[in-house]
Amino acid sequence: IVRQLLRSAECGASVPVPGIDSAPLLPAGPWGVATDGTPTPPLVFSQRAASGDFILIDDVTLTGRRSLLQRSNVVIDDTLPRHDDPAEFDPFGTEQVYHDLLYRYVRFADDDHRAIVAEQHPRRRLARGILFCGPYQASYYHWLVEYLSKLPAIHRLPPKYDDWPLLVCQEACTHPSLVAAFEQALAPHPRPIELIGKDECVEVAQLLVPPHTAWLKTGLTRVHIDAHDILLAPAALRELSTFLALPGRPSRRFFLARRKNDRLTNQDEMSRLFAAHGFETLYPEDLDFSTARELFRDTDLLAGPPGSAFANLLLCPPGTTAIVLMPDIG
Repeated sequence: IVRQLLRSAECGASVPVPGIDSAPLLPAGPWGVATDGTPTPPLVFSQRAASGDFILIDDVTLTGRRSLLQRSNVVIDDTLPRHDDPAEFDPFGTEQVYHDLLYRYVRFADDDHRAIVAEQHPRRRLARGILFCGPYQASYYHWLVEYLSKLPAIHRLPPKYDDWPLLVCQEACTHPSLVAAFEQALAPHPRPIELIGKDECVEVAQLLVPPHTAWLKTGLTRVHIDAHDILLAPAALRELSTFLALPGRPSRRFFLARRKNDRLTNQDEMSRLFAAHGFETLYPEDLDFSTARELFRDTDLLAGPPGSAFANLLLCPPGTTAIVLMPDIG
């Protein structure tokens, strides 16, 4: 099987990447649901702050590590329209707590999608900011692929936004590699940073919301996730890669092993098998960001169990092939 995979990789075989390849960004579209349970149509903000799908929202409240925004008595969320097939999405009965905000979809007789929420109480107020916080910012994959990939578009904002700070969750500063990647991606156009604490509630007078560049569908009725549930804007990721990757020559092969081996029970055996085909075994969690950049600049092939390590494709030369070892769960 490994020999067959390598033959396919060496012949340049590829699988289409889900996403919108012709556009740098995924369409924006925040939706709103009223806190009192009354129906609320999709929110449409007429102010287009800049090129692309940036949206400017006045007097909005955000919470550290969370994706929801609150404006007056309306909770803003853009999860609902992210499903091509509405039958895949079942939010009812799920419940999440966002500090003082209780967020729960419920089913009404008329089948409207609504939410019941409790009031939030902002602890501080900012005059302006660019939304750059949300869940999972302490994850290497989520930080690089879902957040840093927004920076190329943010760099192109008009000069009048140069002094608007990026609103970033403090947990993004918990690991030196996350900070180093952030500094490298921010280098072409440095701007102020405002840190938002875990579950801290902040009111922002003017909030600039960038569009998504990567999106993992949530609330699926299916028990498994496949590649087509991950929406990507490849043009944005390619541009981010030009900020992060060093020039190199594709010549090396790496097997990406995991110290916490919870995804490939015979990882040691597979590592030896790939080594017989010229692969060096790496434990990416042991690498600092500068070392990772130096190693992956010359990558030709990557292999290993699924995980955040494959975010290092952003540090690899164009055309690098990835072999992801994962079960076929039908």
